[in-house]
Amino acid sequence: MFQDIKNPTIYISLLSAISTITSKYALSVIFRASRLHLSHFCIVFKFVPFISVIILDVLQSLMFNILAELDIPACLNSFGPRLRESSK
Repeated sequence: MFQDIKNPTIYISLLSAISTITSKYALSVIFRASRLHLSHFCIVFKFVPFISVIILDVLQSLMFNILAELDIPACLNSFGPRLRESSK
C-alpha cells in the first residue's frame, strides 16, 4: 500500500497538476483584467487557444500515463512502455 509513496511519478504528476492549475488561473486573471481594455482586438479568440493547449497537454500526458500503466505501447528494443512514456 505504501510502496507507491516512493514512486517519483506521483510527485511529478502532482507538480504537473499544480503547475497547470496555476497557469490556468494566471491566464484567467490576465484575461479578466484586460478584457474590457482590449475588447477591440477580439481577445477572446486569442484566449481560447491558450487554455485549450494547456488542457490538451494535460490530457495527452494523462493518456500516455494510462497507456503505459496498461503496457499498451509497443516496446522498442529493450525499453519498456514506462520508459518510452516518460521520455517525451
